Amino acid sequence: MAAARTTWQRRALSLPGVFVGLLVVLPLLLVLVPLLLVHDVVRYRRLPTVRLLLFGVCYLAWEVAAVVACGALWVLAGFGTQVRRPASQRAHEALQRTWVNSLVGLAEPLLGLRFDTTGADVLRDGPLVLLCRHTSLIDTLIPAKLLMDRGFKVRYVLKDDLLWDPALDLVGNRLPNHFVDRSGTNTPAELEVLRRLAADAGPDEALVIFPEGTRWTASKRARVQERLAEKDPQLAAEVAGRLRTMPPRPSGTLALLDGAPQADVVTLAYVGLDGLAGPKEALAAAPLSEPVVVELWRTPRAQVPVDDEGRARWLRDEWGRVDDWVVTRS
Repeated sequence: MAAARTTWQRRALSLPGVFVGLLVVLPLLLVLVPLLLVHDVVRYRRLPTVRLLLFGVCYLAWEVAAVVACGALWVLAGFGTQVRRPASQRAHEALQRTWVNSLVGLAEPLLGLRFDTTGADVLRDGPLVLLCRHTSLIDTLIPAKLLMDRGFKVRYVLKDDLLWDPALDLVGNRLPNHFVDRSGTNTPAELEVLRRLAADAGPDEALVIFPEGTRWTASKRARVQERLAEKDPQLAAEVAGRLRTMPPRPSGTLALLDGAPQADVVTLAYVGLDGLAGPKEALAAAPLSEPVVVELWRTPRAQVPVDDEGRARWLRDEWGRVDDWVVTRS
């Protein structure tokens, strides 16, 4: 009951919030766009503020469209009673694909988002556990776009802060995903949910997780290194030279591997989105002048250790490989 009450308390704010936000912002564009054009021409010449504003408004408009679509799908699914049925699931998956493709399509002209991808041919013969580097507000779109373009359904492990995004909240909770409570108040239960999430993943599905658990920044990486030096000097020494990634948190990845013992592992590394880590960085970087370079590689399950200690060590080694890859391409 407490979880349901929290959900509706959140949605009582987030759902009307996107409608009110769009109604307020749209008429203001008539004033804001000319003013920001002058500001950008004088200060930046690349029009980053106008670009980010327009992308933000488009994102907000898509939130409203997705919420309306979810309302219609809820009614069609017997006022929510049939939402887990195959037909409803397919409709929500179609909405998810449209949402992802539209945002990526908008980000190309407005933010300069382009991809130079190597190794996408490993995205076949699932189920897969996909481990993704995390540096940006929008890098969750990368595995979704790559996987959906190849016919995969995506099961995400995301932080529960993202539930304040109403489209993610509604669609994400109607499809097989999990929003992790990172408070640590009930970690065993959270890991059991991840095992169940992975257990029935089919051959056309991929489980996506960001093992670092938070976006990389140089300052955040330094703080983590300081804490590690106090709590686990041996681990701190092991990862001390890896400055372009965060040390991976193994629990979630291990839970997915436990739940899907037949799944191979795909690692996704990329460079080029560090400039979109937050609003301040985005103003300096937008539009992106270079494509986002993406590389994927696949590890057959037989090459992943079977015990938790061995898997945790394997994951750290894998993230060392990611760090080396990032350094050579930065």
